This record gives sequence, structure tokens and C-alpha cells, in this order.
Amino acid sequence: VLGYLELLRDEPGLTLEQREKYTGIALDKARRLEELVGEFFDINTMDLALEQREEVQLSLLLEQLSDEFYPLFAEKGLTYAPDIEPRLTVEGFVADRVVEKLGSFRDERPYFCFVSFVGPHPPCAPPVPYNLLYDPDQMPNPAPSDPEIDAMDEQIPWMNHVIWADEINNFQARNLRSRYLA
Repeated sequence: VLGYLELLRDEPGLTLEQREKYTGIALDKARRLEELVGEFFDINTMDLALEQREEVQLSLLLEQLSDEFYPLFAEKGLTYAPDIEPRLTVEGFVADRVVEKLGSFRDERPYFCFVSFVGPHPPCAPPVPYNLLYDPDQMPNPAPSDPEIDAMDEQIPWMNHVIWADEINNFQARNLRSRYLA
């Protein structure tokens, strides 16, 4: 950028076309530099966030893992009721980070913030007290699909394959439904 700007300043004999060309190049490079500085700021912000360590309960990880194994537990007559505080869930973590970011935002211009919460997607481990709101045994079985109708939309067979829908039994479907509702 500096080289092109110095050339424009120090070479009075440049034609108008050359000046436009070098000005355009300097402008493009300045815009790219602005992008790089922005990316550096984002990376630096992430690094600072990583430096702010919080105490993590290993029990949370174990509870989420055991929740994923709920169908296998049930088949063997085992039960497990996770006791996860909402603030320790992925959604709680994301919400806390957004609130922190909004609290530190000092720009007076309008601001748009898009926040994506993972739930209620797998592992479908809702926090206490929601985890016990719906009994899987009280959930209805899923309605059987009609392969002829499914074939009318080319995405349905593909999605069924991707999410292993053909491998989910009624018990697992009722469990997923109860946790989704929670």
C-alpha cells in the first residue's frame, strides 16, 4: 500500500490511467489489510476468551455421555437421571458468552447479533428440571412413513440415511421425542 501511495506522490509524470490503476491497487490492498486486521482482532478475541478459564465439572461430560446411552440403559433395566444445571449446558455457555459480548459492546450504531443454540439436537440432554418433564413411555410411537410418498422428495431418503432414521426403533424415537420436548 505504502509503495503505491509513495509512487503516486513522488511521480508527477504518471498518466491519468496510471494514477487510476495505482490508486485502485492501493485501495484494494488497503481493503484487504482492513479484512486482515479484522480477522486478527477476531482471533485475538478468541485467544482472550480461551485465556479466561472457568472451572469445568467433569461430571457434566459424564452425564451427557450417559444420557446418550439412555436407550441402552433402558434395555438393560438401568436408569439414570442427569442433574445438569442450565448454566453448565452448551446453551447456557453460549448464552453467557453472548451476554458478556453485548455487555462489552460500546458502539452506538445499530447492532445485529445472531445466536445459534445447539439444542434440542443430539445428544438431547436437557438440563434439570426439564430432563424429567416428559416420560418416554408416555410418548406416542412415530407414524410409519410411506416409502412411496418419501420417494417424491429426493431429500427424504437421503436425510433418513444421514440421521440413521431407519435404524431408530420405537423406544428410541419416544425417548428422543421426550427429550426434544423437554
